[in-house]
Formats: sequence, C-alpha cells, structure tokens
Amino acid sequence: MWGFRARSHDYWARLTFPELTKLDYLPLPNFNGITFGQGFVKEGENVTAFGMKQHGIKSDVYAARFKAGMPEKNWTFWDGQQWKANVTNALPIAEGASTSVHICKVKEMFLLTTTAFSVACDQGKEIYMATSSSPSGPFSPLKTIYKLDDVYEGHYPFFYFAVAHPEFINEKNEILVTYSINGYEPCVNACVKGRAIPDHYRPKAIRVPLKSVIGDK
Repeated sequence: MWGFRARSHDYWARLTFPELTKLDYLPLPNFNGITFGQGFVKEGENVTAFGMKQHGIKSDVYAARFKAGMPEKNWTFWDGQQWKANVTNALPIAEGASTSVHICKVKEMFLLTTTAFSVACDQGKEIYMATSSSPSGPFSPLKTIYKLDDVYEGHYPFFYFAVAHPEFINEKNEILVTYSINGYEPCVNACVKGRAIPDHYRPKAIRVPLKSVIGDK
C-alpha cells in the first residue's frame, strides 16, 4: 500500500504485490496540513506514522497512530500527553532543520534524520540526527553526523532528504544513510553543450557508526 495526495485530499492506495494491481483507493482523515510520510514504524497491532508541517525554513514533526491493515480510519495524534482523535490538538514531538525529515526505529531507539536547509548551491551541507526512546519523544538535540564532501568547481550542491536505513546495518554496526543531490545551480550550469551532467542529480550514500548516534544500545 502507498499514500498520495489528489485535489488537496490524502488517499491510501491498496495494491497487490508483486503484481502491483490496483485494488482500491481509500480516503484518509483530515490531517490539518500535516504531511504524514516521514516514516512508518509498526509495533504490534499499531503503526506509528510520522509527519511534518513547514515552519519557516524548518519543520515541526508530528506523530500519529492507526491500526495495521486499517490506514483509512481511526487515526489518533499525539497531543503532548496522549493519543487523541482530534488532529487539531496534535503537538510537535521534534523539529526538523528543514523540510527534509525522516524517522525510523533502530534497535530500541527512534532515529530522526534531517538535513540543513538547501535549495541552491553553497547553502547548508549538514546531515543531523536525534534520538528518542519513545515514538512521541522527546528527542535529543540535533547532532551533526556528516558534512557533504560533494564539491564541483569549488561549489557544494543543493541536496535534500537524508534517509537512514535500519535494514542495512553492516558487520561494523554502521547504518546506511542515503541523500540526494540536485545539481550545483546557479553556481554551475547543469548542462554542458545541451546535455545534463548525470552525476550532478543522483542519490548518494554514507555509513554512520551507530555508536556515535545511539550509543551502545
């Protein structure tokens, strides 16, 4: 299943796998401007969905829950004290450094990954992480875990959407983190003789020692 937005309303598409045949589209509840797509963690019969709402160049991060297998109804939202049905009472559980935010569960900790604000060349180049023992927070202060070393003609790229992948932890106890670069404009032209430079618009990956993020847990 996957979610999408059409005509200012959120839907959940139910598909067969691996055929990817459409079964139906399920309208989702009103989320009061919160975009729930920053991570999903299933624990028992519940799925915690993480969302965000832009706040200046940063973003407020929210948490909600629904029953696994029933994403179309009975959502509850963390209001700072408990899970309640009224989304207008939802309170942020954390703050992202930009609108690039992702949350997953690594071992027994919830891991928030976010990136510095970047919409053009030579802007932010940091990837940050924060942790919490609970899906509703509080999260630790953001910690810089990587600074981009992607440089072309002396310039850093526009980059975004760093994602931690707990399914890819290697034998050194390092977690895989991916991010995307989207060119070096306006500092460097994206095209040479009418052809785009493919290496300037692509996903990248790094390894981050878990010990430096979540300690020895």
